[in-house]
Amino acid sequence: MNLIRLRTMRDNLYKKVNRSQGEDALLKELNSLGKLLDKDDFSLASPSRNCPSCGRPIK
Repeated sequence: MNLIRLRTMRDNLYKKVNRSQGEDALLKELNSLGKLLDKDDFSLASPSRNCPSCGRPIK
C-alpha cells in the first residue's frame, strides 16, 4: 500500500463517527505512523535516501 492510500484511510477513519473495534485499532496503528504518513518526501521504495524507521534523510 502506498502512503497516499494509508493517509487517505487514516483521514476517512478519523472522520467516521461509528467505528468498529477493528477500525479503532487500525486508526491507532495509522496514527502511530503519523510522522511518516505526513512526510511528503518519505518513500519506502527508496530506503537509501531515507531511514526506513524514522524517515530522516541519510547522509
